Amino acid sequence: MDDPGTAERDMIVSADYGDLGTLRMFGQPIKLSATPATPARTANRLAEHADKVLTTFAGYSPERIAELRGAGVLP
Repeated sequence: MDDPGTAERDMIVSADYGDLGTLRMFGQPIKLSATPATPARTANRLAEHADKVLTTFAGYSPERIAELRGAGVLP
């Protein structure tokens, strides 16, 4: 991530993750002059959407999800 060529191509971007601070990550490798890619938002946090995914796609009840959290299966 500290390679001069990587920096010159704007391949490293920074994003504010609130309590985690500012994190550096790889940017968009495809460069288009008319429509440059800019990060619209930060990446999801671990298990950020777990409840929605488990209820919507796996059919788990809120009680089952709470059991999994209690057992340490989910953060």
